[in-house]
Amino acid sequence: MREKINRNSIDGMKKIKLLDMSRIIPDIVIPIAEYVGMLFLSLFFLIHYDSIMLMDWKIL
Repeated sequence: MREKINRNSIDGMKKIKLLDMSRIIPDIVIPIAEYVGMLFLSLFFLIHYDSIMLMDWKIL
């Protein structure tokens, strides 16, 4: 059961701000995490590109 938040009291305003933050944070964090993940993947492939190509040639 959800309690009613009193918008006029300071405590109520804090709760509203927390609710807003919990909505905003995922919208910011998820794209950044995806971007960083792609950066790490691309760096990994750039660094190990030659050894990956050599492994492919050895398999062939």
